[in-house]
Amino acid sequence: MRIVPGRDGERARQVKVEVVADDRGGGVAEVRLYRNGKLMADDGAQSRQEETNGGVRLIKEYAIDLQAGPNVLAATALNTDKVESAPQLLTLEAPGVPEAGRLHFLTVGINAYRHTALNLAYARPDAVSVHAFLAGDTQWPVADAIQKLDDAATRANILDVLHQLRAAPAEDVVVVYMAGHGISIGSEWYYIPHTRSKDRSPPPRWRRRRCRHRN
Repeated sequence: MRIVPGRDGERARQVKVEVVADDRGGGVAEVRLYRNGKLMADDGAQSRQEETNGGVRLIKEYAIDLQAGPNVLAATALNTDKVESAPQLLTLEAPGVPEAGRLHFLTVGINAYRHTALNLAYARPDAVSVHAFLAGDTQWPVADAIQKLDDAATRANILDVLHQLRAAPAEDVVVVYMAGHGISIGSEWYYIPHTRSKDRSPPPRWRRRRCRHRN
């Protein structure tokens, strides 16, 4: 990792972090940067590739506003088989007292689909149980506790909440739990919301899938 410190004033806490990954024979499919154990969003990150004697070099540049206290950065690269490398670590200190983190979570569970052939028995109760467990967590003060069940779990509603959760401060924890059907397209998995059109029969690869994600 290469670090370019911010200049002055309010930007003094901002650094530019350049993560460089060289192809060692397995290809370079993706570069990731974690801060204090949390994956940094790619929004605004700039990527470029360079040709080297050994193959391809992938470079990604992040602009990061440092949190008060220690900022432990961990950079990794994934090869074309999605195997993640060991992290390269760097710690940057910023003045001030670290703020206490809060918990934001979304739980989604769909038993009753618009397309009734997809109906399930346990997705909704699973989501309700996880929601109750997270709401009772005493380690983190709860800032957002959002639940979408059955016909409330539309694509638009889920995306609205995810957009809201993206605004959570970096020191906070975000948990997203989804129980229901999913579909795989190539190497990607997609969650199926309540409102899939009922005039189309479900693809043969549909299956129940639970997803948990920490940001």
